[in-house]
Amino acid sequence: MAAIPKAIDKTPKAEVAASQGRPECPAAGPPLCILVAEDDAVHQSVIVRMVESWGHTAVVVANGEAALAAMEETAFDLVLMDVEMPVMSGFEATARVRVREREARLPHTRIVALTAYAMKGDRERCLAAGMDEYLSKPISRASLFAVLQKLSLTSSNGEPEGPAAGSPASVKPRHLAFDRRAALDRLDGDEELLREVLDVFFDDTPKQLQILKDAIVRREVDVVVRQSHSLKGACLNVGAQVLGNLALEIEAACKRGRLTEMDSLIQDFERGFEHLRQVTSEPSRSARG
Repeated sequence: MAAIPKAIDKTPKAEVAASQGRPECPAAGPPLCILVAEDDAVHQSVIVRMVESWGHTAVVVANGEAALAAMEETAFDLVLMDVEMPVMSGFEATARVRVREREARLPHTRIVALTAYAMKGDRERCLAAGMDEYLSKPISRASLFAVLQKLSLTSSNGEPEGPAAGSPASVKPRHLAFDRRAALDRLDGDEELLREVLDVFFDDTPKQLQILKDAIVRREVDVVVRQSHSLKGACLNVGAQVLGNLALEIEAACKRGRLTEMDSLIQDFERGFEHLRQVTSEPSRSARG
């Protein structure tokens, strides 16, 4: 797909960036330079492939502190900021960006919040925190592209529309161990990308699960909530509905203070993870849990 022309004038940002000693993204490169602040490897992989498929450049960091450091070095056209990250949250990072912009008279950087909650009032909370837009996970090509359009960062030429809300293709059955159709819908039918995302998921999830288990043993409630929340988003991103629901149960149990329920839920998750690995080894298959 050809690169989509950028719809905003970049000159003012380039001039300010030069005056502050920050290198602008190479003029000969893609139209947009996008910072992806996201701590989950699966979400990182999905977002990077999406933006690169449109001809843009993506820089990835895993927490808000690293995002601030990256923004001191480079003038980004857009920041996709996860609100729940270790070290420094997306909310705190955004607040510091806005203070820095006011004090140094820097141009406004567009920041889009990424969250897995999708609850009423979330968008308003993100906008009140200084963010420009809001996306709920798992992110689809259509939803991300729509935000770029809304922020006047791209044109509508050449990008197919995603399924309408409520259409059969957009329904995500909660009982599927692997909902291939839903996963492919989010990735615009890209089988190669789905395989890459699944590879990242199967490589990264055991590591994240071990962090979760260690946190349960140490009774670190905040870490348990954050890890289970992150696991839920990663599972739903690859169409693993049953695993996503189990991660949600773990998060809910922790918030209720029921750490004694964790062992059985973790065991269920581990069994479901191995079942998913078997199911996805047959690409055309969509199994019920």
